[in-house]
Amino acid sequence: MQAKQALQFAIAGLRDIDTFNIIEFNQQISMLSPVPLTATSRNLGVANRFIASLEANGGTEMAPAITAALVDTLQANAVNVRGESMLRQVIFMTDGAVGNEQQLYQLISDQLGDSRLFTVGIGSAPNSDFMRRAATMVRGTFTNIGKQSEVKDKVEQLLTKIEQPVLTNIGLYYLDGSVPDYWPSTISDLYQNEPLWVSIKSPSQLLQPIIVSGNINGQYWQQQLDFTDNQPARGIDLLWANAQITALELYKNAASGPRVNKQVEALGMQYHLVTSQTSLVAVDVTPVNPMSDKTIDANVQSHLPHGLQVGNQAQILPQTATSSRLWLLIGFSLLGLGILHYLWLRQRLPGQVLVLKADA
Repeated sequence: MQAKQALQFAIAGLRDIDTFNIIEFNQQISMLSPVPLTATSRNLGVANRFIASLEANGGTEMAPAITAALVDTLQANAVNVRGESMLRQVIFMTDGAVGNEQQLYQLISDQLGDSRLFTVGIGSAPNSDFMRRAATMVRGTFTNIGKQSEVKDKVEQLLTKIEQPVLTNIGLYYLDGSVPDYWPSTISDLYQNEPLWVSIKSPSQLLQPIIVSGNINGQYWQQQLDFTDNQPARGIDLLWANAQITALELYKNAASGPRVNKQVEALGMQYHLVTSQTSLVAVDVTPVNPMSDKTIDANVQSHLPHGLQVGNQAQILPQTATSSRLWLLIGFSLLGLGILHYLWLRQRLPGQVLVLKADA
């Protein structure tokens, strides 16, 4: 229900110059149309009826849906009704768990190209870590919708944001044209009122100006950033190391797995980070007794049991809530009777072994 509601809000925000399509997926996929549709009132009505007919069943097989979203027939329509070039944006919504992460990472990397992937996880079931990383790979973002009451606001915020990115196709390079060591290697687009984090590794004594470039409304833009007045801050190196580890594990597959594990382990050891290959052990080196060569005399106040009465009255420990003495007397009496009965049986059956068995 939440996914259907989110999808209805999404198509309601389309403009008449936009084109769209809807792909349902579980074990199989079904498409609203074999080609993208213009966002006219008639097509939006058809889409709403298609959404109303959707039913949640089966699994969450993302691979066929991603493939279907990017086939040649969908890529053919690269301009809108005004003849303007369009940026393909894929919004992936699910309220189910997603598996086969490594296979999907490779598929997304191979097929999305210059498209943008925006993932929307609804409820508590979706794999948030996968959906966040998958969106980061192709300059997208991840939106988490935990409650049904949040669907409308968060979908509207997402659509408003992706309609007009502030800066796209962002790149970094030095004045001499060389590329700095930065992560993530694929920088997401910059959106209004949303910070963008990029970690750059550079020797503190050799800080060089960096050129930030990109596109604003289709026009090339660049800006030089100088770091001569900036003082190095502690902990920045850990941000870079964490970003590189995330990028390494993002593209890990069966062939590169052993090499990536060694790289992650080396980074974890060098920067003292907890990773998939390293962990930390806390060791307390504080001496137990810093004055071990001397003795310390002190009066330690006795802590009385709760309920102990002191003062003018005799000290009486708290009593139990049962008649313990009576039960002890009954227990010893039954034990004595049992021993007498056992001795009597041995006298009547000489040469035989008596086996007592209690079936549970």
